[in-house]
Amino acid sequence: MWTALATQSIANTGAGTFAHPRGEVKLGLSKYPLGDSRMAWYRSWKLTKGCVKAIGGKTKPYAHYCPLPDFEVIVQTILELHERNDAVTRPQVLQEMDGRRLKGGRVFRPDSHEYKINIVFFVLEDSGILRRATAVAGRSGVTYSLTGAPRRVRDWLKDFVSG
Repeated sequence: MWTALATQSIANTGAGTFAHPRGEVKLGLSKYPLGDSRMAWYRSWKLTKGCVKAIGGKTKPYAHYCPLPDFEVIVQTILELHERNDAVTRPQVLQEMDGRRLKGGRVFRPDSHEYKINIVFFVLEDSGILRRATAVAGRSGVTYSLTGAPRRVRDWLKDFVSG
């Protein structure tokens, strides 16, 4: 029931913070229409307690969840790669994350956790933290670069994760 009310509120007011019986919820709506090549997977996202929820699908909506500790580890990995290369691709992040310990003792596996990387790229691009450096995906994928200094991203991440 709350989801239907929130969806109606989102449609009327756009992104923002909404009251929820269990706490406030931050919502973000993609500025890109579903089907736009920039946002191939998801059309909206929201931050709930302890988790980023990304919603995709046009005719049959679905949701993917990324716990905030995992989100934080993936963003840190993107920052590390960016400091080495000035540009980042999804395959680079997948390769770097393969076998890395996530918070909670779990191990990152590309076959079962790739969607989390897609969520992180979606939220970062939608929030204006990342921008596409190449317009067309090449063999190595779409290349992304930071729009600001890594320090700014770390500050944003700290605020984002703390709520």
